[in-house]
Amino acid sequence: MKESRTALTFILMLTTCVITAQIHMDFENWNDSIVTGGIIDTVIENWEPRFPEGWYHTNETEWRGLSRTTDNTSGKYAMVLSGFYTYFITRIHLGESRENSGMPIDYRPVQLSGDYKSLLLGNCDSSRAYINVYFTKYSNSHGRDTIGQINIVLPETEDEYVNFSQSVEYNTPNVIPDSMQMTMYTYREGHCTMDGCLECNHVFFDNLVFLGETTSVEERSDSDPEFDCRITPNDHVIEIHNLTSHEKNIWISDIEGRMTKLTLGSNDSIIVENIADHSVYFVTDGLTTRKIISF
Repeated sequence: MKESRTALTFILMLTTCVITAQIHMDFENWNDSIVTGGIIDTVIENWEPRFPEGWYHTNETEWRGLSRTTDNTSGKYAMVLSGFYTYFITRIHLGESRENSGMPIDYRPVQLSGDYKSLLLGNCDSSRAYINVYFTKYSNSHGRDTIGQINIVLPETEDEYVNFSQSVEYNTPNVIPDSMQMTMYTYREGHCTMDGCLECNHVFFDNLVFLGETTSVEERSDSDPEFDCRITPNDHVIEIHNLTSHEKNIWISDIEGRMTKLTLGSNDSIIVENIADHSVYFVTDGLTTRKIISF
């Protein structure tokens, strides 16, 4: 087993590990059906017009530019939203269908993080990618209310992935959402000619993950976590172990949303140094989160 050392750029201290389930969107699972009617010749690496599991569309034109690619940051695949002609907007929604949209949730996420790159290829003026997330809560007196949201606009990038993160804006304190709605789409500004916009823009997404705090950590458990963490208080270090036989990304965030991403190889471990007293943070692989509290 390999071991490496790293230093955090924010102050942390571990006294106890609590495991919680989290929402993770790594775009590794795809439906077998082929998406037809979109672009054919493309610059996308190992392009396959397929649809990711757990997402849906509301009309035919929304999914014509949807595909998967092996041009990713980890794992096997990433998702691509492509634009062609001015009037096509590639858009997908989280959930099984319009009638069963979104997904249940029982904690307050702190932020959304992920990797993306946005390429403008046609003769449009600019390209943008949008992510809109709404956290809602149902009550007998008011019906379903939106208690928090994330609205992200991602600009064009160079031909390299960029990490992004944005905190949830809550308008109701101390209320736990019971449902989450999420939409992702791409849009071009300016007029595209037929010849210049057969392949207008591509937006790649990988490793989207919500980080957050649960309401009752004692009620949530995971019997088979894929990583472990240990504290050495006297040395002010945390040791994180990858318990799997494949590469794994680990994110560490503090209570203010500042985050560090670590990549551990098969059965590797990493030493996190510069740990200080009196703080709270989270260690997550997107499937399991360990809430860290110091007193």
